[in-house]
Amino acid sequence: MSAEERVSCLRKLEQADAVATVARTSVLGVFAAGQDYADDGDYSWTDKLPEDSRRAADEILLGAAASGLELADLAGLAAAAGQARHRSR
Repeated sequence: MSAEERVSCLRKLEQADAVATVARTSVLGVFAAGQDYADDGDYSWTDKLPEDSRRAADEILLGAAASGLELADLAGLAAAAGQARHRSR
């Protein structure tokens, strides 16, 4: 492949990437406008807790997620919070 062919190939790849970015942005805009993400967030984890405990539990889970905790670990953390609440009764 010549230098000219490589340049052409890279340009076409960049154009394809740009088209994909525009398409992704369009779909994400509609996704956000429709609040479609609400079904993805499993807020039922903390909905099972008494109302006065939910905010603190949400903050703990959000902090853990922001620090990079994996989904399975977040689920385990939420389950532990629920179990701790049941034991304290």
